[in-house]
Amino acid sequence: QLVTNLKSKITDQEEQIQTLIKKRRDDLEKVKDFERTKIQLDQLQTYKREAQERMKELNDKIQQQENELK
Repeated sequence: QLVTNLKSKITDQEEQIQTLIKKRRDDLEKVKDFERTKIQLDQLQTYKREAQERMKELNDKIQQQENELK
């Protein structure tokens, strides 16, 4: 009886371990996805900043040319 109970406990614990291993693998994938998304966000923010700077330069140039025409 004792041996049977111990074997059952071992089986349950092995199942719990396998479940935890799967969860950690899933977590690792989520972390990798997060890192990729973070890199993409950083790139998009850089492109946005560069585009805004370029727009400001162009608007300043337009304003300057309008002032010259007056």
